[in-house]
Amino acid sequence: MSKFNEALSILRDDGIIKLFKKIYESYFEYVVLSIRGKSNINIDSYSIEVNISNKGSYKEMRHINNTEISIIKDMLDESEKSDTFLDIGANMGVHSIFIDKKVEDVYSIEPHPVNLSHLNINSHINQSGISMYACGFSDTAGYIEINSSRTGMQVDGRASIKRPNDNKNNSTILVRLEKGDKFIQQNELDIPEMIKVDVEGAEMSVLRGLEDTINHASCKVIYCEYHNNEKNIRSFLKSAGYSTTLIGDGRIIKAMRE
Repeated sequence: MSKFNEALSILRDDGIIKLFKKIYESYFEYVVLSIRGKSNINIDSYSIEVNISNKGSYKEMRHINNTEISIIKDMLDESEKSDTFLDIGANMGVHSIFIDKKVEDVYSIEPHPVNLSHLNINSHINQSGISMYACGFSDTAGYIEINSSRTGMQVDGRASIKRPNDNKNNSTILVRLEKGDKFIQQNELDIPEMIKVDVEGAEMSVLRGLEDTINHASCKVIYCEYHNNEKNIRSFLKSAGYSTTLIGDGRIIKAMRE
């Protein structure tokens, strides 16, 4: 739901006083957290700190608190101490840092330089041992422009090579792409038992580039956010020997090796 539609819904259901109260609380929370410079996210017995240095990182933190907690909890439940986690589209690192508290190795893939900078900061303040890579994954290697609707040093979890540059405030950033299977082999990375894919519309390109990894016996669970391509993703994963279901209010495909 867009912010405008959310506001209309509150106005319709609860009245204008409730709407103004929600706007005030959101603004007040941002001011307090930006002064503190950080916010805590808690899941069961696990807790991490997230750097809040501007409105972009604040918005991502709110998004994670509102929509991602149950997904991260599911990842924690599925992971084991000896596992390796591959986080493709790591953004500012919340999923990576949580999973790092439980598993052996975490590889975080993030092409957006601002997101990667915040990922590095968050990794440092949480004393994480994750390995960070400044690239995106696809089915071919090269360079490509991605569109970002947030300017300056603001984190942008919606940056995508698939989103048209139809906003006058959008900026384009040239980033490096690697074919996943080849990157894993060349860098001598362990085959991951768990993979997360959150790439704002480029999911099929990422999955095709990881075909050997996905078919490897060690890989057991994949979490993939989809964008108008659910059928293709589920078909691809089913052909690789995975059963699929939807979690996270139906936004995430969870694939388990059969």
